[in-house]
Amino acid sequence: FIVALQARWFTALASLIGCSIVVLGDWFELPYLSPAPTWFLYTAAVVAAFSFSILVAKIVYAPIALWKIIARRYAQRRNKVLLIERVENSSHNEQAILAYLVTTGQEAFSAHFNDARLIPLVSKGLIYKTSGSGHILEWPYMVQRDVWEYLNENKKTYFYINAEETPNLLNWQNTF
Repeated sequence: FIVALQARWFTALASLIGCSIVVLGDWFELPYLSPAPTWFLYTAAVVAAFSFSILVAKIVYAPIALWKIIARRYAQRRNKVLLIERVENSSHNEQAILAYLVTTGQEAFSAHFNDARLIPLVSKGLIYKTSGSGHILEWPYMVQRDVWEYLNENKKTYFYINAEETPNLLNWQNTF
């Protein structure tokens, strides 16, 4: 019963139209329905009523679904602005790490599991630890999508000089 309520509006509309034609055909005593058994007409009436209730529920739920979509988009925009503010207000060392990542094109990277330089970036939500194939010494990280887009749009501001000649800043074996 619950699964039937999850029917799409088009399916409910099609069954409502089809069953309504059968019920109205019996009402107007159309000759093609005269040999139809009574249970067939009752079933058509029940399915039509059920389909009608699904359509009414979908119509009532439509503004709620629209409101959820608008609220989700607003929250995403607000979150993006917040992340950009966090990037701009980050310390010089944190911005240097982000500049190194965008200059070398490393949206996803691996670093020491508890690298002290990355903890502030993780706590601010600018990068996050991903699940995946890490090991005891290195763990996969990823730059937040909105942060990555902002850094790419502002590559001139977030540019790490001599990034290709610098050994991997985030490799645990490199000590500086």
